[in-house]
Amino acid sequence: MVNKTPRTLLLCSALACVFWAQSAHALRPYDGTDASVTEPGVFELEFSPIGQVRNGHQRTLVAPFVVANLGLDNDTEVVLEGKVFRQQGAEPEGYRTSMGDTTLSLKHLFRHGSMQEEGTGVSIAAECGILLPEIHDAKGTGAVCSGIASQRFALATFHLNAGLSWTRAHTQGRILGLIVEGPGDATVRPVMEVLTEHESAGAHTDSALVGLIWKHAEDLVFDIGVRKARTDGQALTELRAGLTWSFAWHK
Repeated sequence: MVNKTPRTLLLCSALACVFWAQSAHALRPYDGTDASVTEPGVFELEFSPIGQVRNGHQRTLVAPFVVANLGLDNDTEVVLEGKVFRQQGAEPEGYRTSMGDTTLSLKHLFRHGSMQEEGTGVSIAAECGILLPEIHDAKGTGAVCSGIASQRFALATFHLNAGLSWTRAHTQGRILGLIVEGPGDATVRPVMEVLTEHESAGAHTDSALVGLIWKHAEDLVFDIGVRKARTDGQALTELRAGLTWSFAWHK
């Protein structure tokens, strides 16, 4: 029997945070991020209750996907993220349920720019973290570090991500991605992301995501996206849907 404890604990923790949330601003549904950090004393939750990945004939539920951001002093935030995967269909060779993409990282804003209320020009940040061992999947650890540059204009906002990684399989990797968002003051804005990843072992992934972000209210933002990717000739389709909430955990 598959141990469902990790999935249950993660889901309950995420839901508890949601019920206490007060205000929101979304950076889902991307793989990359922007050159801004959560304000000190604020906890931000990016939460997807369910998603789906289709890789050939194999279908996998992603439920849930959680990113927790805690704002610290000095333009810094700590980020913890993870996904629960549930394979569908015929009995898999290994565990049907696993927890993956587990990462603990620190993000720091180096230059205040157009992403910040008081700044102009390019905002610059960096995010570096540890790839934690996965549950019922890759047991090794790794590291990743990315530089982020963001520029906001009246009609669109651009976020450029470039990073290096040391994977759990102990191979080197390179990551380059670009996010484009519609007008930031729009209630519903279109979004897109293109991303390329290379590993020294030969693995190569190119992906593109298109979606929408809907600011339903100041305290509730929904998002949906469809991601198409190709990894070493294998086609992958992923549906992402979720929300972002945040609240002050102390004043």
